[in-house]
Amino acid sequence: RQLQLAAGTTGHDAGAIQVALECFAASYVMARTLEDVRGEVDALNLAALCYREMQRPEVALKMFLGCVDLCNKAGDTQGHAQAAGNAALAMRALGRVDEAIPLQAESIGLAMQCRDWPCAIRAHVNLSNLILAAAAQRARARGNGVPGGALPTTEEARLHTDAGQQLTAALALLDARCGEMVPDEARALEAQVCMRLAGVLTLQASEEGVLEKARQLYARALAALRVDPAAGSSDDGAGEPPSDADADSKRAKVHAARPSSRAAVGARDGADTGVYDEHGIEDERMAYMDPQLAAAVQGRLDALAARLKPDDDERKNVSPDGRAHAMA
Repeated sequence: RQLQLAAGTTGHDAGAIQVALECFAASYVMARTLEDVRGEVDALNLAALCYREMQRPEVALKMFLGCVDLCNKAGDTQGHAQAAGNAALAMRALGRVDEAIPLQAESIGLAMQCRDWPCAIRAHVNLSNLILAAAAQRARARGNGVPGGALPTTEEARLHTDAGQQLTAALALLDARCGEMVPDEARALEAQVCMRLAGVLTLQASEEGVLEKARQLYARALAALRVDPAAGSSDDGAGEPPSDADADSKRAKVHAARPSSRAAVGARDGADTGVYDEHGIEDERMAYMDPQLAAAVQGRLDALAARLKPDDDERKNVSPDGRAHAMA
């Protein structure tokens, strides 16, 4: 897979965010060159996560919205749901809470549509957090941002209730679908949702019985956290290897791939035509590639192309029908 070939996951696991970013950007260029939309989304999403870790939410948002666009065009509902949720979180980091709320709500609907229950539950939790952030913004705007201030306004109280409803919906969905989820993930989500809902309920402590319900939720969260999760196993899902002809075609494309020379000066005008020219990729989603990053990406592509390009000894060891044979 192109993303694995770029060693992007290795760089990220090592904790070197800049190295990971270079790998993911190189992966994106290759995926565009190979016309692999799924690879484009994966690489762009991972590059955006790097920028989020680097406290660059404005760049991350642009890339997450690019993922939304790609998934929408490809009919990838699950990817669209996840990208919309990530974009909403980036908007929140930029203080654009009111804009993020409908995008996060869209993520819930898409996740439910494709039956991605963990994504839907997380989206409910994130929407609750956004609603609470909106209430906090309104409290600060009227000078009630410190403890001991005036009681919440009617609008703020409604927002607190709305946030609680989102978490209640998340818990109901979890209880209904936990049997279809990985046990470790279900327990982690149970603890998270219960603790968040208990916290929201304490904001409504004036209502009878609310504090007792909050205590019960905290107890349930602790019970979920105390369970030792069983070690899971993963399936690489490598599938069938590509044919020799397909591999040769991809090698040739990767060898010729280059980041756009114009990416360093910003996005081009007009809509993305999806045309691949001799310079490689011209794409507004790659406008974040400053000259230093573009040079690093080019170095990784050149090194990868050298590894994929058959050497002279390999060529001598290939029969006229294109099949490799053992050397005497």
